[in-house]
Amino acid sequence: MIEPNKVLKQIQSIKPKQKTSQIDIIDATNQISATTIKASINLPRFRTSAMDGYAISIYNKKQKYEIKGRILSGEDKSFDINSSQTVKIMTGAKVPDSACIVVPIEDVELSNNHIKLKKKFDVGQNIRTVGEDIKQGDIVIKQNECINFATICVLASQGVKDIEVYDRLKVAIFASGEELKNYQESIKPHQIYNSNSPSLVARCKELNCDVKFIGTSKDDIKSIEDIVKQSLDFDIIITSGGASVGDADWTKKAFENLNMNMLVEGIKIKPGKPTMIGKIGETYVLNLPGNPFAMQIIFEMFGTILIEVLKHSSAIYHKIIKTKLKENFSHKAKYTTLLPGYFDGENFNAATKKLPGMVSVLNNNNSFAVINTNTQTIKKNQDINIIPINHKEFSTTKKSFEN
Repeated sequence: MIEPNKVLKQIQSIKPKQKTSQIDIIDATNQISATTIKASINLPRFRTSAMDGYAISIYNKKQKYEIKGRILSGEDKSFDINSSQTVKIMTGAKVPDSACIVVPIEDVELSNNHIKLKKKFDVGQNIRTVGEDIKQGDIVIKQNECINFATICVLASQGVKDIEVYDRLKVAIFASGEELKNYQESIKPHQIYNSNSPSLVARCKELNCDVKFIGTSKDDIKSIEDIVKQSLDFDIIITSGGASVGDADWTKKAFENLNMNMLVEGIKIKPGKPTMIGKIGETYVLNLPGNPFAMQIIFEMFGTILIEVLKHSSAIYHKIIKTKLKENFSHKAKYTTLLPGYFDGENFNAATKKLPGMVSVLNNNNSFAVINTNTQTIKKNQDINIIPINHKEFSTTKKSFEN
């Protein structure tokens, strides 16, 4: 078995295949950029007014400025104003070369096509300079960065129509075990539903993967081999169960028969020791524990990072939040422990219900802490590092956001 940090390091060292496509920027949300794009134009491209007002060439408290005309946003008008003249100007409009101040409408007195200033203004006030927002040559997005709505805003401002992105990761998911029934079926009292596969499908979709549930194999090696062979045109195959030492755990044997190159076989972690990572040809394999909570938390710890690496993302490390522990915690463990809990924005409340076979643990919690074997006690209000799960930056609790 391998230490957790070594597993992560091994995953992060993987060099995935280079498969890219050119797509419209509007379709690129959550995709990974396959190229670095620099700004081709300055923003603003010319000096613009920061608000509706009057452009003047010099401040003079006693001066009455004659209004020579008006410039709307988008108009290509040119005015040469002297020290006693002004031009009415709208937000975003091009400022005349002879003007060096824009006075807001509310700060002037208007009378007989003249204005008088109510207070002092400095040179450059309320004028946006060329390149103030973006300078030509500035990096808009780097290769391997994730594209979001804000990136698309800047790309569109530069007139970028298409962008080269890495193809969405193709993920095949299958279940093993005749005792598992699809959630759409009716079951008998001695049967159980397959909750792991739908959970994995949903999570991989949240990670913007192209996911397909291949099906459920029978409890024999040939059936598992057949379903794996059907999936070898995918980038990664994910399944759960069949990796421990039980008599009916055929998955590991099937992978071995297909000459899987074993990268990780067992992790010194609790829960989730029987975890395997390998590669068959060009397809990676992630074999997670069969117990639902163990499967989910191991996927969060290792599977999400493997997915990001294979997507070519540069963000291949866990986001860490430093917070306070809400109540005392103590344990004695032979292996590193993954402790689920709920982070309310201020404190981390460790879960009390967290058995490996439970299905509700991560439904009731939103983060977890990694506790090493040297840490036996963490006291109330002590600092603790946690890893958020599917963090959307929102909350169900209303709190003041003003500082």
